[in-house]
Amino acid sequence: MRRNIIDRRNILVLSLFSGGEVLNLMNIYSDDQHTAIEHLAACVHSLPPFIYMAGDFNCVLMTWDDYEHGESSTAISLRDTASQIGLEWARPSNHRPTRISPNPYQRSNLLDLVFLAPSEILISMPRLEHNFQGPSDHVPICTDLDIGPELPGSGRRTIKPRSEAEKSFISDILRDLAAIPVTAPATKEGVEALADAIATALSDAWLAHSTKSKPTKRSKSWWTDECLETFGVYQLSRSLADYNKFKKVCKDAKRDFFNERITEIATSHKRPWDLMEWVKQCKLPPCEAIRNGDQSCHDMDDLWDALHSTYNSASGRDGLTFQHELLSALKGCSNSSAPGPDHVTWVHLKELLKDKHVLALFIVLANACLRVGHWLHIFKESLLVIVPKPNKPSYAVPKAFRPIVLLITFSKLIEKMIANRIQFDAVKHDIFHPNQLGSIRQRSTEDAGLILTHLVRVGWVKGLQSSTLAFDITQFFPSINHEMFMAVLHKQGFSPILVDFFASYLVGHSTVYCWNTFQSDLRSADVGVRQGSALSPVISGLFIALVMKLFYIKAALLNMMLLSFVDDGTILAQSKQLDNNNVGLCKAYKIIYLLFVAFALVLEHDKTELFHFSCRRDAYNPSLDLGYAPHTGTTPLKPKTYWR
Repeated sequence: MRRNIIDRRNILVLSLFSGGEVLNLMNIYSDDQHTAIEHLAACVHSLPPFIYMAGDFNCVLMTWDDYEHGESSTAISLRDTASQIGLEWARPSNHRPTRISPNPYQRSNLLDLVFLAPSEILISMPRLEHNFQGPSDHVPICTDLDIGPELPGSGRRTIKPRSEAEKSFISDILRDLAAIPVTAPATKEGVEALADAIATALSDAWLAHSTKSKPTKRSKSWWTDECLETFGVYQLSRSLADYNKFKKVCKDAKRDFFNERITEIATSHKRPWDLMEWVKQCKLPPCEAIRNGDQSCHDMDDLWDALHSTYNSASGRDGLTFQHELLSALKGCSNSSAPGPDHVTWVHLKELLKDKHVLALFIVLANACLRVGHWLHIFKESLLVIVPKPNKPSYAVPKAFRPIVLLITFSKLIEKMIANRIQFDAVKHDIFHPNQLGSIRQRSTEDAGLILTHLVRVGWVKGLQSSTLAFDITQFFPSINHEMFMAVLHKQGFSPILVDFFASYLVGHSTVYCWNTFQSDLRSADVGVRQGSALSPVISGLFIALVMKLFYIKAALLNMMLLSFVDDGTILAQSKQLDNNNVGLCKAYKIIYLLFVAFALVLEHDKTELFHFSCRRDAYNPSLDLGYAPHTGTTPLKPKTYWR
């Protein structure tokens, strides 16, 4: 306990020491005169950084209490004080009033608060523990804090954007690439040799100009060297003047950083969706052990095995590019995407391709890949970063996480060019089915929603009831059978050289799993089609196209409509009665299920959903015996009210 920081009976400061780092925590009781809050506001400039502050603050704010309609100056002062020591209010996961009134006619309120560092709020979310309340009128709040030392090996090599090191990095690559002759290789060995020469130039420049950095759990993206310098001065003097100077420098750094970010999103890249929650950084929850079957993963090898069996295994079933195309594909690449194993970002690649020699060299390599029907070995290596899916009830199973595949940027560029060309030809020659969406340009999820809404409303005009059955394919991308896909390409009339290219593209892949700062060994990832590449949706679209056409042949008498969106599908039935719709949906579902089995794919019956869109607006909402467990007999598939 640290009385030398604050010496008051209603404020307790606890300091923990971990790995040479001091972690400060504060517990507070503020009476109805708000003496503790006022004292904190008066001495905030002399306080060190804190990772945790909690207590009974006896003040209310609309931000904290959903039922409050006023804002006290004391609560605003508390919020500002917390902000100045680097903390924000952390909303409990089961947010409820924390002070339970003994008077049933008096409303309970929220007086107990927890403040955490912004970087810790998502992974250390507080929770109310009503079981431990006992006779008290206050509900205990439990918070899990990560106070361990920084993980070993957490340092990584980086080059600061827009720095002199980055300029030297680009210039060295240009110098080394200029020494490579622009000669079109005619063999697979020649293509590999050219790619290795380019990769060596990139790797040597990276090692020469990158430096090892070690971001901590409290690192800030807006932090600058000037912030570090003024903070060092303040630590030595502890004077109010130096503290105010440090805060001003931090305020200016934040403003410059976020102004640049706003300009980048609104003007430069025009990607307003980058502001949405689902594209922000997702931290891994530290509280649950991942389970592989019935066994918990207690060491890293067990974790890598669990991830590998989830993301890179099927379900045990057998089963010429020109300059304008390259530049067009490059223009559509986001500057904010993470780089692959070569560390070259899209910003770096765009700068490199301004050089005519480098542009010609890359075009020669891209053309050679198609000409000889070969995909390069270095393009088959990837990093697979594990991030949590939002709002999952438990994170103890690998399927609660999403694998993000990071590839070499130049390989992604070539894949984009090839994908654009194949999509154009496939649409031109009617290889894709008209009801295929998602894997084809200008056919998005929004289009799928508009089509379905239009069909339902047209049915209502005709006096028809509409019912839909939405289904999902189990482990779709890892389950695409290579031999089956080659047969589909031959059946659709693709050229032998393109078939050879895909035969080379699909095999020989390897990946490294990344969990926080830990990395696995290199593991084979040869099953199915890897996610994250521009060719994955195209391959999936070509694979599903034949299934779509066969369905419409086999279900012609049922008068059903099938919409496909990559690994999701929707069967639409329309008739005068919902019961008739159910009969048709059951037959159509059996047809599509057997077709997928023939193509070595399996439906996840437990994820299948039923929806009725009745124009009569009555209460009749019949369930469906799907014919496949678990939706059979006494446990039929119940229709849902909302489609999310």
